[in-house]
Amino acid sequence: TGDLLAAMKSEAGGKLDALGFTTYPHLEFDALADVPAAHWTEIAAHWSGPVLFTEVAWPAAPHAPYPGDELEQADFVSTFLDGVAGLEVEYATWLFLHDWDQEAASTVIAATGLRDNLGLVLRPADLIWRAEVALRQRP
Repeated sequence: TGDLLAAMKSEAGGKLDALGFTTYPHLEFDALADVPAAHWTEIAAHWSGPVLFTEVAWPAAPHAPYPGDELEQADFVSTFLDGVAGLEVEYATWLFLHDWDQEAASTVIAATGLRDNLGLVLRPADLIWRAEVALRQRP
């Protein structure tokens, strides 16, 4: 990550407005407890400007080989927001409001929505995401 950020900053000649990231830690870690505390804070060692998280997700159900359950997804919300608290986050959005009915074609994103496939059943993470974002949003 550090080398990539340094190269991007150098190529931009100091004219980079913001850095954008997607974050799917379930692709690297078998459980939320395995995500290191410094997973997102490493960004600050290489970049001091605005940060955008264009896709944030943790699955609400396991889809081999990826982990997930609804309580872990809900805990991920706070883990992520606490993990990026030291960054100048200008934008963060959850990947999907509700599950995608074609998600079986891609286990990477399966069950990552904050609601069920029809968008009717809210998962615990939906309420926590909305509450945490409202608390942390700038006026």
